[in-house]
Amino acid sequence: MTVFLIPVATAVWLSFFSDDQPGLGFGPERTVFVGLRSYTAVLTDPTFLSGLGTVILYCLIYIPLMVIGALALALLLDSGVVRLRSWASSGCSCRTPCPASSPPSSGSTSTHRG
Repeated sequence: MTVFLIPVATAVWLSFFSDDQPGLGFGPERTVFVGLRSYTAVLTDPTFLSGLGTVILYCLIYIPLMVIGALALALLLDSGVVRLRSWASSGCSCRTPCPASSPPSSGSTSTHRG
């Protein structure tokens, strides 16, 4: 839990400060307390609000469709109506082939002789 909370608390704390470099960025950098000014700027930005609206709309449509689709597929496979039920069930739980996790073939060119 601490592994999660310490970085989040640090990020929230740092969000109340800004680095200011006077003199077109050539002066010494100093940290300035800005409070909620950054949050106010973001929450009133029309581009951010438009993007946030798009994400919320996507979640409101996509997540229920995926849950309903997965439930329908599970009920269909469980009902026994589907032909080749065992093949369809194994197809749903089949791992994606990955060369790193696949056992070597019988024609392997490995130089190790065990």
